[in-house]
Amino acid sequence: MKDERFVTIEEASRVAGVGTDFIRCAIQQGTFPGSYIKNGNRTTFYIPRKAFEDYMTKFHRSPSDELIDCLILAYQNLKKRKSPAATSDSK
Repeated sequence: MKDERFVTIEEASRVAGVGTDFIRCAIQQGTFPGSYIKNGNRTTFYIPRKAFEDYMTKFHRSPSDELIDCLILAYQNLKKRKSPAATSDSK
């Protein structure tokens, strides 16, 4: 029987858009909500549903349009500085 208080690694992976190994590593590193118990060669992961939902709604936000625009401009400026035409001498 499924325990609704917890999210599975697979569900967290699907919702967060990352791999299951990423979720496991993030929990072990303390950067993702959850805990784990090692018992010999077996590791069991627990992700409380409320903590996961809070993380996804409060802390895992998509970048704003303003940030995306700034990043695009910065990338374009970087490309201009590195392009061969920008670095060659004018004759």
